[in-house]
Amino acid sequence: MAWDIGDTYSASVVVKDPEGEPVNADNVTLQIILPNGEPLDPAPVITNPPAETGNYSYDYVIQDEGRHVIKWTTVNPNTAYVDVFDVRPATPVHLVSLADMKSALTISSTAYDEDLRTLIEAATHAIEKHVNETITIRSFTEVARLAPHAALVHYPVVSLTSVEDADTGATYDVTGGIRDHKNGIIGGGSLPRQARVRVTYKAGMQVIPANYIEAAKIIVLHLWSTRRGPAGARATTGPLGINEFHGYAIPHAAMELLGKRGPVVG
Repeated sequence: MAWDIGDTYSASVVVKDPEGEPVNADNVTLQIILPNGEPLDPAPVITNPPAETGNYSYDYVIQDEGRHVIKWTTVNPNTAYVDVFDVRPATPVHLVSLADMKSALTISSTAYDEDLRTLIEAATHAIEKHVNETITIRSFTEVARLAPHAALVHYPVVSLTSVEDADTGATYDVTGGIRDHKNGIIGGGSLPRQARVRVTYKAGMQVIPANYIEAAKIIVLHLWSTRRGPAGARATTGPLGINEFHGYAIPHAAMELLGKRGPVVG
């Protein structure tokens, strides 16, 4: 599962002796590596001995989005255990709401909420890749060369947050700096005509086309049903009233709604 900023992640490990029985260690350390590659500072303090023999745990309140690595090490017995957990962005990358998706699947229970949220995010990224556009609005930072214009990687562009010289750090007024919102072209206004700049901006669609939303529902339905149905490709009719062809990440019905694959700008 993926986690959210503000959630409490319970890191745990059971230390065992050579016979497989839980045992307390002389020394226990836990290192949490944050998404930026740096260890959590200060390091977690682990209670030793634990309340239950061999069962060590630590509750960490998540503060950063991205992949975290946890590393347990013990001395006498000498053991090591490594795991990871992923934290979703603060702004969800979801083309369809959880409530709408549960309604389409006729699910009332909350037991599958985290699974569905992950599938919705996966479907959103798949659609953005297919149409070669950023759909859900979020922030990006990249380096571009103005000569005198530059095409940003993500588009359509909603707004420029900041533009600074990538070499000197000098900042520029971003007013009038977007030449073409739809295609992500910047240049003009107070921006320099020739410079390597670091651009922070927001990209995405302020109004999302209905066909993108319906395609996302179809993809999630497809991924959900293939996880729970018999293996292999087969045609079925799901809760959305469409024929699905199992065996592909993006079903034909979704492909037709999305149209031809978008051009890739190299």
